[in-house]
This record gives sequence, C-alpha cells and structure tokens, in this order.
Amino acid sequence: MTLRCYARLYGVLALLRILIAFTSTSAIHPDEHFQNPEIAASTVAVYSEAGEGLLRTWEWEGTAPCRSIIPILGSTGWMFALLRLIASDKPTGYALFVDYLLWSTSKGAPVPLLMFAGSHIVFTFLLRPFSNSLETLLLAGAFYLAPHGGKKNVTSRLVAFGAVLALGVFTRITFVAFTAPLVLDTARHLALQPSRTPQSPLLRLAKRSYPILLAFLATAVTCALADTMYFSSTESPSSSRLILAPLNLLRYNLLTSNLAEHGLHRRYMHVLVNWPMLFGAGLAIIPTAALPRAKESDLKREERRRVILYLASFLVPTSLLSLQPHQEPRFLVPLIVPLALLAPYSTMFSSGTRRSRKSRKAFWALWLTHSTIFTILFGYVHQGGLLPALFALNSQLGDSSTALGTSRAVDIVFWRTFMPPRHLLLPTTDATAVVPAVTVTDLAGAPFDALVSTLLDKSAHQSRTTEAAHSALLVAPAYSVRSLDLLCPANPASSKPRSFCLEPALFHGDRMERTFGVHIDMDRLGELRHASWRTAGVGVWFVRRTTSHTRKLAIMSAATKTQVEAHGGAGDLGEQKPQKGPQPTGDAPRYEEGKKNAHDLSDSKDERSIANNLAAAKAKEKAESQQEDSTGYSGVRAAEAHGNKPSRGAQIDEELKKEDEELVKKKQT
Repeated sequence: MTLRCYARLYGVLALLRILIAFTSTSAIHPDEHFQNPEIAASTVAVYSEAGEGLLRTWEWEGTAPCRSIIPILGSTGWMFALLRLIASDKPTGYALFVDYLLWSTSKGAPVPLLMFAGSHIVFTFLLRPFSNSLETLLLAGAFYLAPHGGKKNVTSRLVAFGAVLALGVFTRITFVAFTAPLVLDTARHLALQPSRTPQSPLLRLAKRSYPILLAFLATAVTCALADTMYFSSTESPSSSRLILAPLNLLRYNLLTSNLAEHGLHRRYMHVLVNWPMLFGAGLAIIPTAALPRAKESDLKREERRRVILYLASFLVPTSLLSLQPHQEPRFLVPLIVPLALLAPYSTMFSSGTRRSRKSRKAFWALWLTHSTIFTILFGYVHQGGLLPALFALNSQLGDSSTALGTSRAVDIVFWRTFMPPRHLLLPTTDATAVVPAVTVTDLAGAPFDALVSTLLDKSAHQSRTTEAAHSALLVAPAYSVRSLDLLCPANPASSKPRSFCLEPALFHGDRMERTFGVHIDMDRLGELRHASWRTAGVGVWFVRRTTSHTRKLAIMSAATKTQVEAHGGAGDLGEQKPQKGPQPTGDAPRYEEGKKNAHDLSDSKDERSIANNLAAAKAKEKAESQQEDSTGYSGVRAAEAHGNKPSRGAQIDEELKKEDEELVKKKQT
C-alpha cells in the first residue's frame, strides 16, 4: 500500500471519528460522566439551587478525596466555560491530538497511525471524557517528549516531559504503571549518553535529569495546592490540610473491602477477557514483533531498544494492574499507544514476502471488523436510550410552556439504566429564572417490587398535591415496563383496580410514538425478548394517581362481570334467565361479589397491595357491622336498617376513601 493510499484511508477514518463523536449516544460506564463533566459543570456552569442539584460521587467527598481538579478543568472545564458552544462533552480534539503524537513518535510511519485511527477504542472510549482517555493522551505525550537516540536533550523538552508525568499521576495513579518502562528507559539513556568529560553514569544522570525532576515537583505541588483550594471552597471536611489525591486513591484501592463495592474479578480478567475485547487481532503484533538479528549499526540498536520499550510498555502495565482484583476493560485503554507504536516492527509489516502480504490483509480485515462490531455496541446501543431521554427531559424542564416546565417539583425515577448524569438532565439557569425543583431517584437494577413500592410512594405524594404542582416520571427501558402491565388503560372500566398507572409522556405536542434510542442492558439481555422496534429504547412515563372515580369504575365492572356470570353469562342484565335456588338481592350482595372478583383478578405482583387492602376492608366491614356507633360501612348497615339503602356507588366511594387514608398513613409512618 502506497503512502497516498494510507493518507486517504486515514482521512476517511478521521472523518468517521468526527461523525461518531457527534452521533454516538450510548453510555459505556457512568464514570465517563461522574469523574469529569459532572464535576466540571458544577464548578463552571450555573444550575438552579432548587432540588438536589448535581451529583458528587464518593471520589470527591469525605476526608480523603481521590481525584484532582486540574485534569477536569483542563479537559471539559473550559468547554463549560465557553457556554457549551458544541452540544457535546466529548473531547474529540484530544483524540485527534493523539494521532499527531503517534505520527511524530513513529517518525511518519503510516501503520501506527492507521491502526490507531481504525480502533474502536478511538471511536468509543477516547471520544468520551473518561479519566482513562486523558491518561491515554498524556501517555502519548510522554512517548513523544521522552529523550532517546537521535534527539538532543533540549531543556524545554525535558521540562515538558516532567510536567506531563506529574499531570498523568494526578489524573490517574495507574499512570505510574504505564510510564514505568518509559521512565526507566529514559534514565538509562541519560546515564549512558556520552559526555565531553569522563563522568560516572550516576553523575551524568543527576546532571541531565534535574529539569525533569524540578518540572515534576513544580507541577505536582501546583496540582496539590489547586486541589486543596478547590476542596476547601466546597466545604470538604479535609480542607484544613494538604490534599494529595493520587495517594488517597492508592490507599483506597489497596483495600479489597473497598474494591468489593465496585465488583471483584479474577486476576486473569485483563488477559483473557479485556485484552481480546479491546485489541482483538492487534494482539497478533505481540508475538510477531521483529527484533533485529544483528547490531551492525546505531539504527539497528535503536530499533531493538524501541521494540523492547514498546513490548515492556504493553506487558508491564498489564501485569501490575492484574494484581488488583477489580479489573475493567477501560483500565487498559492507554495500551493502544505502545501497541500501535510496536506494529511497524511486526513481521506482518516489516517483511515484503508473499506470506506477509496475506497476513497483512487478514490482519486489517479482522481489525476493522472487530472495530465495527464494538463501535456499534459501545457507541450506539449499549445503554443507548439514556442520553436521548435526558436531552428530551432537559428541554422540557427548561421550557416554561410545557407541563414539566410549569411544575414546582418534579420527581424522576430511573430504573434499569446507568446513573443519570445530572448536568445533562437539569437545565442551566440564571438568578432570575424559575425552574422546577428536580429530585432524582436512581433504582439502578432494583427488582420489580422495589419499583412498584417507589411508584406507589410517588403517587401517594401526588394525592396530597395537584399534578400541576408536582409531577412524577419514570424513565426505564420500554420493553421492561410494557411487560409489567402498568400502563394506563384506554378504558378504565375494563381494567383492574390499582392505585397508579403509567401514561406516556408528551413531547413536542405528540404522544410518544417511539422510545428514545436503542437500549441494550448487558446485565439483562433476556428481557430483550419483549422488545419491538417501538419499544427497543428508553421510555418516559408520567406516574398518574388513579382517581377514585376510575377505581370505582374498575370495581363496578368487576362486580357486573360477576353478576353476568352468575346469571348464565347473558350479555344484557335485562335478559337474565331465571336461576334455581336463592337469588342475590340488592346492591350490597353484588358489591360483595364484585370485591371478591376484583381480589381474584389481582394475581400479579403489582396488584398484591390492592388485593390485601380489599381483603382487609372486607374483614373490617364484618367487624364493624356488629357495632352500633361506628363510622364507615357500619353507617351503611345502619342506613339499611332504617330502610334507606345507599346506592352501590356510595358504598364504593366509602371503600376507596378508606383505601386512600390507609395509603397516606402508611406514607407518614
């Protein structure tokens, strides 16, 4: 392949990267938001003080904060400062900057650049504000700035190298593992490089490395002071002493009990699972890396040194990170840098034989196929409905002409999604704007019973206010919700009696015809069997308190059905056939049969509470009928004794009133 072909292919991949950056709506991991833009937004942007506000995770709280503010302000912070001129918080320019660093480090070799540009790591992880993405950028910068053969030890480069090392450590403590081989190689190079006067290697190393050390210390102190000032401004309990975020994070990760809260994995998880997932066919470069067979020239020795360095930079960090039992794929994202730099030294690319040409074709086919599959998965469909739903809710909450925008308070329940980033949900505002007070309830992967209990709680709260003043919403995968039979029926009289139901939210004046995005939850793939094209994404529903009239129609419908069945299934009550034996007379017996039938219909989980309420009401009614001076249904009995039999509707109203009172008492206790 000629250099021109490489250039054209790279141009296509670069344009594809930009397109994916502005169209991808998936969520790989909650940390892509909560370790960076959520904090940057709370620092720079202005949000309403009503409601809960933005979320600060454990890494930013307590007496020992584990994250530094400098990498945040340097990545997404300035984007918020520019008032979000681009409707995205993904550092696309940073990923392109890595391309330049790889091109320069590899001395213009096209293979590393093309391999990097075609990786799904670039299309997904590096287009998002992960701390791992910043770590990858800084690692590429460290390789570019590191002194090695053929480069003069310019003081400015050494200073920049030391500053990059310090920034990397304050971005992620794992940066030490990724740069350990590079730092050792740099020390070896500085110690063994010839000098004009005879000196010991240690003396030469001390004289030539002091710019690196001074720059490292100056940058580290600056970051520590900035963190101390930042956390003191947030009224953290640790504000009275110097904050060293990398050391705090290291101490946290050394305790297995802490890691257990995030999930424990086997020690071989990185090698057997995460390597193939991230690098696919690229792993073939490791065993086929070509070491020079001879040392005839300085160039050969330099090539050998580079191969050893890149191999060590890939294998050593993996070994060190495998020591801890919490192993996520994104922890290995920076390894794409040494792997791409190692590619030209593989026999697949360094040899011109026929076998090598076939190997190259197979490699590129497998590499691009692997990238396509995982780009679609991680870039579009993995938790792919959450962000579009948040964008729609953000627009509604900030618009005073919508039902949500005019509400004083809005409760939003998220179920079976990632943690919702608040900076994408809450609208920005100024001192004069009035926006709803938003409260977020994150149920994560809670069971169905917990969802019903939460929605009952929200609907009970609505009963004490008006829906115009207080709105409650559910955000969840549509295929999970629709399979639970919780939606508001078109005909209330034909539905089961219940305390709440879910009504599709109205956006832009039209009822929701389709859900947001395509949403795949890797932890619950089995639920996809309930999905269709219209229910493949995330839905948004209003939690509606069922009115007494609606529930009364449902119970009356059940009673009517029972009466029809008791009279031979006639479709019209006026055409009932005579039945043998004693016949039920009056409204009260039919109402009792209706309650029994309603109880029989309530066999699903979401109707258990209603069935229990009906059974309790029946028992209570029986006990009260034996008393002379009581309220409720005893009043009905008294009226019957005086010949003034109340209507069936009055009886049902009394029953529903008691049910509402019980729900309110349960909420208060």
